[in-house]
Amino acid sequence: MRDPHRKLVDEQLNGGEFAKMTDADWKLIEPYLEENERLFDIAVDRLLTVDDRMRRPKDIYRKIRPRKTGAAAKQDDGLTESEH
Repeated sequence: MRDPHRKLVDEQLNGGEFAKMTDADWKLIEPYLEENERLFDIAVDRLLTVDDRMRRPKDIYRKIRPRKTGAAAKQDDGLTESEH
């Protein structure tokens, strides 16, 4: 979610939660933004510019994921491999 001024609040996330934005997240979404640039002429540089200053992606975008509940909240963030 593009939220450079951090105005989004938990109540707006429909049961989601904020998570740390990583370099891997940016590598995942950047090609989609580049495609949008090609299709809709919305430059990625423009999306990364706030108050006339170019910013880092993690300063502009916020990662939102489904909120963990119950047993899922007790496990770590990643998937685990089966021992079989």
